[in-house]
Amino acid sequence: MVYVHRVPFMMHGDNLFNWSMLMNNEIKRRAREIFESEGFDIIHGNDWLTSASAISLFKFTERPLVATIHSTEKERGFGIAHSGLISDMEWWLSYESKRVLANNSRTYSSLRHDFALPEEKIRLVDPLKNGWQKEILKIYQSLEQPPEVTA
Repeated sequence: MVYVHRVPFMMHGDNLFNWSMLMNNEIKRRAREIFESEGFDIIHGNDWLTSASAISLFKFTERPLVATIHSTEKERGFGIAHSGLISDMEWWLSYESKRVLANNSRTYSSLRHDFALPEEKIRLVDPLKNGWQKEILKIYQSLEQPPEVTA
């Protein structure tokens, strides 16, 4: 069974990068509460926007990390402030993840060549195709079972 937890966040940053870093702090806080009260088996980060919290939770919980990458900063053309840092965060999230889901063949190629990810780590999952949810569930099921938590 898959449960998705959303974290409402009402603060504003002076730019997208700063806002995402503030949001990541709230995600970490809420995810830790959920982990300590209910537990969870997998962490799924989404692009650089959640990389800080996803990696932090992966290190804290030792649960498998999966990342979805919609596009890389290299594909987008490094056109905004913090582009170099955003690219580094994309690489770090991809590096730490057990599986990386690319939404299209261009992103798959960028992950493969720009980030030098091994082919066996990347899966092409097109959210515009029927059955994409089943593909993700198969990926989740293929991950190693988490260690038992003893209290």
